[in-house]
Amino acid sequence: MLLRPVVRRFECIEPKYRGDWINRVVATTHAAIAGFICLRALLSEPPFAGYTAALLRWDAQAHGTDFFAGSSAALAGVLPLTMGYMCYDCAVMCVDPVVYMPLMAIHHVVSLAFWPVALHSRCAHFFVLQLLSTELTSVLLHPAVFFLPKHGFKGTPLHTAAGLALLASFTVLRILPIPFLAHAVSAAWAHLLALPTHLLLIVLVSFPIPPVLNLFWYSLLVKGALKSLGVLPSKKTNGD
Repeated sequence: MLLRPVVRRFECIEPKYRGDWINRVVATTHAAIAGFICLRALLSEPPFAGYTAALLRWDAQAHGTDFFAGSSAALAGVLPLTMGYMCYDCAVMCVDPVVYMPLMAIHHVVSLAFWPVALHSRCAHFFVLQLLSTELTSVLLHPAVFFLPKHGFKGTPLHTAAGLALLASFTVLRILPIPFLAHAVSAAWAHLLALPTHLLLIVLVSFPIPPVLNLFWYSLLVKGALKSLGVLPSKKTNGD
């Protein structure tokens, strides 16, 4: 509600996009807070900092390490905020067709169903921290795809720089970790199979989803970047 008077002052934002503008401000704020806290935990909170270091070295001794073990105080602190944000976002998507995105709705529902189970069972905190750390890419996503174009900066050097920074951050935080996370699951396979049946099923069902979604979104980002640079032709409208 506090953001509505702010967005109304921007004549460049059409009324139908004001809800989207507000939602993206909220999403960017959440991404900055949750992403930073979880990335910091991966780099400094035991035992997760040790897991991260071992994976970055592709350490052969990582085999046998239980990457599913460990309880994160950072995750316990930030997950209620994330769950609240996702509930808010789902509610907004239900009432605003401009904001609604099927893939994001699926992502939120799966996260709301599985992440609290991981938190309270003290299982797979390392993987949830990694997933939440990737929210940092959204800090660049919303300016690049919405705020800068809507506020008259489309095609400017600033917009180009934001797009390239988004592509770089997406590559580093969402794409490059995929083989490392697969290596972690492989290394901890015996520990995975020893989990209670319901946790085992949750891991087996949910683990492939983020890489598939990230690769799909990455392909869209790369195509968009190539079109912006003129390497690929843009779609022509009927009026062209």
